[in-house]
Amino acid sequence: MSSRDKNLVIVRSVLDQGLSAAQAAGRFGVSRQWVHVLLRRYEAEGAEGLRPRSRAPRSRPGTTSAAVRARIVALRRQLSAAGADAELVNMSV
Repeated sequence: MSSRDKNLVIVRSVLDQGLSAAQAAGRFGVSRQWVHVLLRRYEAEGAEGLRPRSRAPRSRPGTTSAAVRARIVALRRQLSAAGADAELVNMSV
């Protein structure tokens, strides 16, 4: 049984059979809170809302923006063409 199918069975047991969230959680081995999440998703999106969702972050705040990366690459090429960065490699700190 897929995750989506299991989630639908959990929701149906609450809505059709009248089980409480706690009873459904105990029967299916999930938390009571998860049953409430599934019920909210089902009410908002129907069966499609019960599909597994990505847990990956939606944004990466520490990532350098594409514009800044492009500027860095352009400056690096400009310095390389002028020979300025060759001296930095040979410098001792």
